Amino acid sequence: MVSAASQQQEILALQQKANFSDNPDSNAAIQAAISFLQKGHNETDGDAVETADPGAGIHTYYFTDGQCDYQTGANLDEGQAFYRDLKQVSAKLFLAKGQVQRQKGDQVEIEVCTGKALMDGNLLKKTYDKDQLYVINHENGTIYNDVVKFAVSDKEGALANYASYPAEDSTIIMRGSDGVLLKRKGDDSYVGQDLAYVYNDFESQGLLQRETYSQVMCHEEECL
Repeated sequence: MVSAASQQQEILALQQKANFSDNPDSNAAIQAAISFLQKGHNETDGDAVETADPGAGIHTYYFTDGQCDYQTGANLDEGQAFYRDLKQVSAKLFLAKGQVQRQKGDQVEIEVCTGKALMDGNLLKKTYDKDQLYVINHENGTIYNDVVKFAVSDKEGALANYASYPAEDSTIIMRGSDGVLLKRKGDDSYVGQDLAYVYNDFESQGLLQRETYSQVMCHEEECL
C-alpha cells in the first residue's frame, strides 16, 4: 500500500505542476490525476482529509498597482472567462473549490495574493507539524523568506527569533497544529505572503484541510 505521506507528496507535486500551466487540456488531465489520488488516499487512510468545496466560491485574485484584489464569479464559466481575459496585471490566480486551479505571474506577488485568499477565507487551509511553532519572515524589499521551527514548548526561543528580525520586515509565529498565527508584525500583504510561503513550501509538508480559516489570528488569550 502506498503511504499517505507518499500520496500527499505526489498530490502536491501535481498541484504545483498545474499551477504553472496555462494549457486547459493539460490542467484537466492533471486535475483528474489529483482527484484520483485524493480518492484513493481517502479510501486507504483513516486519517486522510478529503478535499471538498467549502462554499468558498469562484474567485480570481490579481496583483496590480502594488496590491492584490479579487473578483468573485457567479459561476465557473464566468470566473474562467474573467481570469483568461485579465491582461494588465503582474500576477493572477484562479480559485475554485477552495483551491488554486491556475496561476500566472511574479512568484512573490502570487504568494501575496495566495496569502490574501487564505486570510479572506477563500482558500482551503493547511495544518503542519503539531509539535512545532514556525517563525516565518519576509525580508523587506526583497524576494527572501526565512522559516525557522521551534518545539511548541520553546515559546521563548520562537519569540527571541521573531524579535531578531528588523522592524521593517514582516514576521509571523504560526502554530503548526492548526496554522493559526500567534504573533505578527509588518505589512498585512507580506504577513499574508509569509503564510502563503509556508503553504507552498514542499518541505513543510502541509496537510490540506476541508475548511478555510474562520480566524487567522489567535484568540487574545492564546497569543504570544
